Amino acid sequence: MQTNPEASRTHHPLFDNAALRWLAHTASAELQLFIVGGSIRDHLLKRPCTDIDLASAQDPTLLAKMLAHEFDGHWFWLDQKRGYSRVIIPKPRLIQFDFSPLRAPTLTADLALRDFTINAMAVDLKEFEPQNPTSHAPHLSPPQPELTIIDPLGGQQDLTQRRLHLCSASVLQDDPLRVLKGLRHCAVLGFQFSDETTKAATLAAPGLKDVAPERIRSEVASMFSAPELPALDYALHTLYRCGAAAALNLPPSSAEHLQARIVPALEQGFKALERCARIPYMAQRIHWSAGDEFSYASLGLFATYLRSSTSLQGADTTLPAQMSTQAAPALKLSHKGQAWLNWFLHCPATILAQLEQLHPRRYPRRALLYLAHIKAPLPHALFALTFFCNSSHEVEQLAELHRAFAVCSKDGRIYSLLSGAAIERKYPQIQGKKLGVCLAKLNKAEWNGEITFGVDGWEWVKNYAAE
Repeated sequence: MQTNPEASRTHHPLFDNAALRWLAHTASAELQLFIVGGSIRDHLLKRPCTDIDLASAQDPTLLAKMLAHEFDGHWFWLDQKRGYSRVIIPKPRLIQFDFSPLRAPTLTADLALRDFTINAMAVDLKEFEPQNPTSHAPHLSPPQPELTIIDPLGGQQDLTQRRLHLCSASVLQDDPLRVLKGLRHCAVLGFQFSDETTKAATLAAPGLKDVAPERIRSEVASMFSAPELPALDYALHTLYRCGAAAALNLPPSSAEHLQARIVPALEQGFKALERCARIPYMAQRIHWSAGDEFSYASLGLFATYLRSSTSLQGADTTLPAQMSTQAAPALKLSHKGQAWLNWFLHCPATILAQLEQLHPRRYPRRALLYLAHIKAPLPHALFALTFFCNSSHEVEQLAELHRAFAVCSKDGRIYSLLSGAAIERKYPQIQGKKLGVCLAKLNKAEWNGEITFGVDGWEWVKNYAAE
């Protein structure tokens, strides 16, 4: 197997895991496996990695199945025709191994087929073979102190310079989605396109119109998972500069509008996430899955971007109607995701002030019923409201509403103050459609402040029945 004569050595805390040492010890001499791709990049950047790709000139499927059996994992095909399979090992921490044959006669040629140089590095798995393995537990032996990085395309230098450079001129034309993948690297890792990559992205961007929405959605969601605003700022400017935004039918924008309106709005969004991080109840929940590949945090930032983008339309009165049904059409969001996004885009900026007038900490049901009345998709709308907060007090208030909703709701709907069955028993004339109307008016009376407790509710129903 051909390797790179200019390989360098580096420490490897990232790959200090038992499964890799077991693989290195178990693989036959004929089966030369290489760790390839993003896991090498993340290792060099000292980032956590739970996704490791392995490639071999021979079929690695049998070894993949053996790995799953040894570590109580799960093996399945990714692409049986091409021999791609995956192993997921859940303990002690979830980690994923993807196995595939090389796509070219040699490792060097295989690496040259990849997208960016920072993803075109490899390590021979034999580097992980235990120095003093035991016959029963080779994976318990200590790892070797260094790794040799096979780097024929200069990926390490590009990592140092935080530059995203193509492995070959045709990379983006072969798969235009790689334009978005590159922008995702820029947003998440803080990299920038080389001049050659920018030119190639501009030529390839129109091809995004023909890429499956599911693939586009995944990359956009990851891009808005950016940990810092400057990196996302660069990615968005490049998204427009290379024409990718137009290909995705995103709201048109200029560099001036991005800088004057969108970036300040996103800055407020990042500040809201910082406030959530300081409140234990919200710190983890804001990063829960919102569906469609997004977390609530990344969907909130994406919605903030769209909301601030629409101001460029000025007096275009047709925009709200369009956005209400097909915001970000290239992503083809699920019904739930689209409802969340549409509500965010049309939510009045004064929403938190309106809730404050209902004294949400003292009367959380009143605030929740009001949100339900204005068609807020609860409880998901509470995450959307996070991005309207300007203080920790407001975030804490939302946390209280989250807790209250968990107590007074079922299947996403808030319990009525009085049960329908109890009303029917006491007032038999109120049933069927009349009961539904009664409960709706009872809820409205509660969020209007006309009633607060059960005794008030029964008095209200008594008067309603007498009408």
